[in-house]
Amino acid sequence: MCSKIFVYEFISGGGFNNIKIPSSLFCEGFGMLRSIVDDFKYLDLEVISLLDNRVRFLSEILNIDSIKYVESDDDYKKEFLSRVKESEYCFIIAPEFSNILSELSQIVIKNNKKLLSVNLKGIEIASSKYKTYRYFLSHHLKTPETYLIPLENEYPLKKYIIDKFKQIGDPIIIKPDDGVGAESIFKIENESELNRLLDNFSSSFEKGRNYIIQKFIRGKNSSISLLNSIKKEKRIKPIILSINTQNIQINETDKNSEYLGGETPIENFEEKKRLLEKILKKVKFTEFGGLYGIDFILKDTEIFFLEINPRLTTSYIGVRKILTKNPVNFLMNLSGFNQNYKVRIIGTSIFTRIELIYSGPLSEKKLKEELIPEMEKKFPEFITPPIAFDDKRNQYSCFVATKEKSLTKSREKIASIKSYLEKQDFIIKSN
Repeated sequence: MCSKIFVYEFISGGGFNNIKIPSSLFCEGFGMLRSIVDDFKYLDLEVISLLDNRVRFLSEILNIDSIKYVESDDDYKKEFLSRVKESEYCFIIAPEFSNILSELSQIVIKNNKKLLSVNLKGIEIASSKYKTYRYFLSHHLKTPETYLIPLENEYPLKKYIIDKFKQIGDPIIIKPDDGVGAESIFKIENESELNRLLDNFSSSFEKGRNYIIQKFIRGKNSSISLLNSIKKEKRIKPIILSINTQNIQINETDKNSEYLGGETPIENFEEKKRLLEKILKKVKFTEFGGLYGIDFILKDTEIFFLEINPRLTTSYIGVRKILTKNPVNFLMNLSGFNQNYKVRIIGTSIFTRIELIYSGPLSEKKLKEELIPEMEKKFPEFITPPIAFDDKRNQYSCFVATKEKSLTKSREKIASIKSYLEKQDFIIKSN
């Protein structure tokens, strides 16, 4: 009899069941769910999950044995608990904000199930960007100067922000202490931009939420995809699966910043890997098990560590396409963990979200039933097919990931996909 695993992704799995789902977050979340489920199924596990009823039609492209649909009036945590109880293993993909990831992981542990995603200690450290900064400092890693902004009447203290901006004397980043991805990131270059942000204070900042100020480092936004044993006593040092570049648009103070995807592996991968492995020998990150990521800035030959993502990251959608071995196999190897596992990479992957406007004659029903299945057949690169949650129903998002011999070929494939979308009456928004 197959072992049963409950794989849960918060955005697509009913976490937003009674509010509008942000299509950009959904695309990444569903893409991660679909990718990791395929890897678990490769090991002949029985996979069960939850899916928001609004995206029931997408169950056809998920390699899942049993799906329970979460309705708008359901308590998603009760549904989550029910699925936990019928499983032997659990793997959670959820945001750190509002302690969501921590609370769901605690439910798994309290019910004596085997948690294959990141452990509670790792979540505790990485769910706070300020705690992560202190963690990096304690291990003598280069990291941008960072401050936790005090609250006054449940909003960040304005005077503190002004004083720290003057003290740092460089461009700064202001972002939520528990933020995910490029959520609510403000880049401040000068006093006029700072004043504009402070003039729109209540609309820029969420009441009761903690924020940090961080010195802005100019360089290449990058990340490491890592794997380590879920058993603490078997953690020696994490295995580098790949090193990725990130496509992040950090916009002006009155616009939203966006994470759009990235490329893997990074240029001169072996050289960068050797550099990072020297660091990992000293700082073993033993508080973190499972699959997780670390974001950093590459400035010439210097590495500035930014934050730790205590969960599967979007980069995995591309990384899994270029690895010769299934990383999930090592998560399931509970009796031991091969620290000498040699990662072998073949080819490249570009993984990216594409924002679209549909201007054609087809109804939403026709798009779902006819055009989208045709897209999937023609381009298996569609990990999340075009989907709309907008009231107007013409604003679509999709997520694609290539697998090609070279970066040039990957870029050509992306161009080919965009050309196809345009022929199907989609207008591609600049991203």
